[in-house]
Amino acid sequence: MESGKVTFAELYGTPGAERPFGGGLDPKTQQKAVKAHARSTERLGGKQFRAGTGIELASNEHIARHVEMAQRIIHSVDFADVERIEKRLEEIARATLNRG
Repeated sequence: MESGKVTFAELYGTPGAERPFGGGLDPKTQQKAVKAHARSTERLGGKQFRAGTGIELASNEHIARHVEMAQRIIHSVDFADVERIEKRLEEIARATLNRG
């Protein structure tokens, strides 16, 4: 894994090499991603699920995928170039708004 870089196979998964709950690094490729996202949001808001249940494990995996993607993005940033960071964050925000 190179910081800031991800291959197509890593992002979307390949048969036989999927992450837990299927797919790749992209949280949307996880099986039942919509439910996992909803449960993750609830957990981040303070709700708790019984340890070891499918709900807890799937939401842990979903959160981990988001964190790993953010980590890769952060590791690829030159923090001395504040204007570039601001521009990139603006691009990501626009792309996110256009998806929803």
